[in-house]
Amino acid sequence: MKRTMTIILVLVVALMLYVANQTQAQGSDTPTATPTGHAGHHPGTEATLTPTPTADDHADATQSPHTGDTQMGGMGMMEMMTMMEQMKAKMDAMMGMEMSEELRAAMEEMRSMMDMMMSGGMMMDAGMMSMMEEMKAKMDTMMGMEMSEELRAAMEEMRGMMDMMMSGMGMAETEATAAPSGMEGMDMGGDGGGHAMEAISSAGVPPATENVGGQPLEYTVVDGVKVFELTARPVIWDILEGVKVTAWTYNGTVPGPMIRVTEGDQVRINFTNNLPEATTIHWHGISVPNSMDGVDGITQKAVEPGETFVYEFEARPAGTFMYHSHVDSDIQVGIGLYAPFIIDPAEASSTSTAPDVDVTLMLSEWRVVDGQTYPAMPMAGAEPNYFTINGKAFPATETINVKLGQRVRLRLIGIGQFSHPMHLHGMAFQVVAIDGYPVSEAARITRDTLNVAPGERYDIEFVASEPGTWLFHCHILHHVTNDGAEPGGLVLAVNVTE
Repeated sequence: MKRTMTIILVLVVALMLYVANQTQAQGSDTPTATPTGHAGHHPGTEATLTPTPTADDHADATQSPHTGDTQMGGMGMMEMMTMMEQMKAKMDAMMGMEMSEELRAAMEEMRSMMDMMMSGGMMMDAGMMSMMEEMKAKMDTMMGMEMSEELRAAMEEMRGMMDMMMSGMGMAETEATAAPSGMEGMDMGGDGGGHAMEAISSAGVPPATENVGGQPLEYTVVDGVKVFELTARPVIWDILEGVKVTAWTYNGTVPGPMIRVTEGDQVRINFTNNLPEATTIHWHGISVPNSMDGVDGITQKAVEPGETFVYEFEARPAGTFMYHSHVDSDIQVGIGLYAPFIIDPAEASSTSTAPDVDVTLMLSEWRVVDGQTYPAMPMAGAEPNYFTINGKAFPATETINVKLGQRVRLRLIGIGQFSHPMHLHGMAFQVVAIDGYPVSEAARITRDTLNVAPGERYDIEFVASEPGTWLFHCHILHHVTNDGAEPGGLVLAVNVTE
């Protein structure tokens, strides 16, 4: 029965690919030359540098259709099916290990979900991504349960495979439907839902007056309360020399300014919206009162253009957090409405001392086509072609300078919609905190590659033990390109000197 089902799935995929190729061939009357080399994976990418817009620019400028192949930031359907088979085999092996009854029940439920996805009825359907999100959430819950080191290692490996599949879902949809990339006004929602995928208007948007994002935000103290001023406004932001994006920002930078306080501080943020659309601020991972959570229609009414809203709460717990929009967040966050929020512990830990170097890195994605900025999403026609660390793509990313023997803490924050397995050359690191919560010394794991999924935060630490210039980069290798050209994207240098 299993062999018969596998044969049926292969035949279904082959038929879908044949139909997609026929549809694409019939829709093109003009023969085109086939690019060679790496550029062959990225047709039509010659003129994507974004000039500084003027008041005469229009958001509805027509762009050329741009069709990608299975190598652009994702995987094909056959690759996805192969990885699902591998995940299923790994799950079968895990089921033979010792575990608690609670963990086994959760594992069996997840196995049933995997069987349903592999039944064929969900292939390339929106329900598949939804079920994968549910599986991922269940896996996160399971990771919090007690288990053997062997089982935990297998679980982490399977989690990495799932993240890779989810980041490749958008391109797999492209392979199945042969949808043209960057189609102007593309409606992703159907039946009146979703968003029209139009360019972000650059008309009248001024250039940024600052060039570095994520810098500490100054505050005043009023009656014992730390008071911060935040304004959301659009700017033209350089992500790379010669490449500009139309960004929606907090205080004019990408990321917005870092709010850094001490655990137990009373914090007040006076937020003014100078964007053309309503927005809010969500304090991701911070324990705030429900009325301060920043979710439109649930905990507050969205802040309309020109309005001001006051957020106030006690800063807790200590850890690495962030703040971002929670209105049309798949668009607003992707075009710059995000920033770090660090809460330092009120008392120094008896088992941990402050690092010599402490750097926060926010990982995100952008889509720039024919001088226009589009929201980058993991779906056909909306895939990113630029990738940034703190709003910059390599070689414009910052260099981390350290002395031999110093201890370095990197706070990794996944704010985009894609997973990024970050790899450090030359030295291993330890994971010392996850989502803001410390990892005990006994439970710390040593890695040189760590997958950072959307919304996750990891604090990693290493000792600069080897002199030289070492790379730290994403190991989804398309993510280290700038519009298809390597090196670029999610790469920075760690410079260790004696």
